[in-house]
Amino acid sequence: ICDLKTGYPIGDNLDAKYQITLYSMMMESEYKVDVNWGAIIFPFERIGGVKRIREEPYKHIFSIDDTIRQGVIKELNEINDLLAKDELPPMCNKYCSSKDICRKGVSG
Repeated sequence: ICDLKTGYPIGDNLDAKYQITLYSMMMESEYKVDVNWGAIIFPFERIGGVKRIREEPYKHIFSIDDTIRQGVIKELNEINDLLAKDELPPMCNKYCSSKDICRKGVSG
Protein backbone atom coordinates (compact mmCIF):
# COMPACT_ATOMS: atom_id res chain seq x y z
CA ILE A 1 0.00 0.00 0.00
CA CYS A 2 1.37 3.40 -0.95
CA ASP A 3 0.07 6.70 0.43
CA LEU A 4 0.96 9.96 -1.28
CA LYS A 5 0.74 12.70 1.35
CA THR A 6 0.08 16.36 0.62
CA GLY A 7 1.58 17.54 3.91
CA TYR A 8 5.04 17.15 5.37
CA PRO A 9 6.77 14.39 7.36
CA ILE A 10 6.09 14.61 11.13
CA GLY A 11 8.41 12.80 13.53
CA ASP A 12 8.36 9.04 13.01
CA ASN A 13 5.18 9.23 10.87
CA LEU A 14 3.50 6.67 13.16
CA ASP A 15 0.02 8.07 12.38
CA ALA A 16 0.65 7.60 8.65
CA LYS A 17 2.05 4.09 9.24
CA TYR A 18 -1.05 3.16 11.25
CA GLN A 19 -3.28 4.55 8.51
CA ILE A 20 -1.53 2.48 5.82
CA THR A 21 -1.54 -0.58 8.09
CA LEU A 22 -5.30 -0.20 8.55
CA TYR A 23 -5.72 0.03 4.76
CA SER A 24 -3.67 -3.15 4.39
CA MET A 25 -5.76 -4.97 7.00
CA MET A 26 -8.96 -3.97 5.18
CA MET A 27 -7.51 -5.13 1.83
CA GLU A 28 -6.47 -8.43 3.36
CA SER A 29 -9.94 -8.94 4.76
CA GLU A 30 -11.77 -7.97 1.58
CA TYR A 31 -9.52 -9.54 -1.07
CA LYS A 32 -7.85 -12.37 0.92
CA VAL A 33 -4.32 -11.26 -0.03
CA ASP A 34 -1.30 -10.59 2.16
CA VAL A 35 -0.09 -7.00 2.30
CA ASN A 36 3.23 -6.83 4.11
CA TRP A 37 4.78 -3.55 2.91
CA GLY A 38 3.71 0.06 3.12
CA ALA A 39 5.14 3.22 1.63
CA ILE A 40 4.64 6.87 2.53
CA ILE A 41 5.64 9.51 -0.01
CA PHE A 42 5.83 13.22 0.73
CA PRO A 43 6.42 15.07 -2.56
CA PHE A 44 6.28 18.57 -1.06
CA GLU A 45 8.55 20.73 1.03
CA ARG A 46 8.21 24.20 2.47
CA ILE A 47 11.01 26.68 1.86
CA GLY A 48 10.64 30.23 3.13
CA GLY A 49 6.95 29.65 3.76
CA VAL A 50 6.38 28.51 0.16
CA LYS A 51 5.15 24.99 -0.59
CA ARG A 52 6.87 23.42 -3.56
CA ILE A 53 7.49 20.02 -5.07
CA ARG A 54 10.72 18.40 -3.91
CA GLU A 55 13.31 17.45 -6.48
CA GLU A 56 13.47 14.06 -4.77
CA PRO A 57 10.35 13.12 -2.76
CA TYR A 58 10.76 11.96 0.84
CA LYS A 59 9.97 8.23 0.85
CA HIS A 60 9.56 5.88 3.76
CA ILE A 61 9.04 2.18 3.09
CA PHE A 62 8.20 -0.04 6.04
CA SER A 63 7.24 -3.59 6.91
CA ILE A 64 3.63 -4.19 7.95
CA ASP A 65 4.32 -6.79 10.60
CA ASP A 66 2.47 -8.20 13.60
CA THR A 67 3.84 -5.49 15.91
CA ILE A 68 2.36 -2.60 13.91
CA ARG A 69 -0.87 -4.54 13.30
CA GLN A 70 -1.25 -5.05 17.07
CA GLY A 71 -0.64 -1.32 17.59
CA VAL A 72 -3.48 -0.51 15.17
CA ILE A 73 -5.82 -3.01 16.84
CA LYS A 74 -5.00 -1.55 20.27
CA GLU A 75 -5.77 1.99 19.04
CA LEU A 76 -9.04 0.86 17.46
CA ASN A 77 -10.09 -0.91 20.66
CA GLU A 78 -9.33 2.22 22.71
CA ILE A 79 -11.34 4.39 20.30
CA ASN A 80 -14.26 1.93 20.34
CA ASP A 81 -14.23 1.94 24.16
CA LEU A 82 -14.42 5.75 24.21
CA LEU A 83 -17.19 5.84 21.59
CA ALA A 84 -19.17 3.24 23.56
CA LYS A 85 -19.13 5.75 26.47
CA ASP A 86 -20.21 8.59 24.10
CA GLU A 87 -16.76 10.16 24.41
CA LEU A 88 -14.59 11.37 21.58
CA PRO A 89 -11.02 10.14 21.29
CA PRO A 90 -8.32 12.75 21.94
CA MET A 91 -6.84 14.40 18.88
CA CYS A 92 -3.86 12.46 17.64
CA ASN A 93 -1.93 15.61 16.71
CA LYS A 94 -2.45 19.24 15.79
CA TYR A 95 -2.12 18.41 12.08
CA CYS A 96 -5.12 16.05 12.05
CA SER A 97 -7.27 16.92 9.04
CA SER A 98 -10.47 15.95 10.89
CA LYS A 99 -9.87 17.80 14.15
CA ASP A 100 -12.44 20.52 13.47
CA ILE A 101 -15.13 18.00 12.53
CA CYS A 102 -14.33 15.59 15.36
CA ARG A 103 -14.10 18.23 18.09
CA LYS A 104 -17.03 20.41 16.92
CA GLY A 105 -19.30 21.13 19.84
CA VAL A 106 -17.13 19.28 22.34
CA SER A 107 -15.85 21.34 25.23
CA GLY A 108 -12.50 20.84 26.89
